[in-house]
Amino acid sequence: MTPGFDLNEDDQDIVTEVINIGVGRAAAALSRMIGEEVRMVAPSTEILSRPAAAALLGNLTNDKIMGVRQEFVGPLTGVAALVFPEKRSLEIVRAVVGSDYPIEDITELEQETLLEIGNILLNNCLGTISNIFQARSTASLPVLVQGTAEELFCRDTEDQAGDGMVLFLHIGFSVRSRDVTGYLTFILDLATAEKFIGFIHAYLETAQKGGGI
Repeated sequence: MTPGFDLNEDDQDIVTEVINIGVGRAAAALSRMIGEEVRMVAPSTEILSRPAAAALLGNLTNDKIMGVRQEFVGPLTGVAALVFPEKRSLEIVRAVVGSDYPIEDITELEQETLLEIGNILLNNCLGTISNIFQARSTASLPVLVQGTAEELFCRDTEDQAGDGMVLFLHIGFSVRSRDVTGYLTFILDLATAEKFIGFIHAYLETAQKGGGI
């Protein structure tokens, strides 16, 4: 952990701007998949313990979730996830495969379709951010997680499951006609978060010399 790391208001603004670019690409990909507008809300950036981040996500989704989780490693290392409230996950599947499918067929397709959606959205977002910084990270295969937010983020290694502080980014999105709300979330440990801010500052310096973000 990086001692004394903090995120000032200027840093939060530029993190939001960069994340918005990546999330915008992901939203456009989802819109193409379902043929409907996907509305995004402004990203939220907070420094929390991993359990506190899980509790916050649990509150946003009414505890039970259906999610797709990917780890990424490289210059930037962390966990990314696409999350829906468990009770509404079938609706996003129905939006992708079409309403003509019988509900029993959609149920059979649910896991496969959610993994495909998660893979496309997360890779669009992570790929865009990596390209901006020319710092490509490698993502693991997507994994479906069903249960609680704690099971989404507090798992695997002893380090990940601890109470260490992390940078928690979460962005809500909705498909109004389907009454579906979901979240794209990212967790970076503070050492990686500091690198992330460093990449942003370096990029902004280069952009100022050549004409903006």
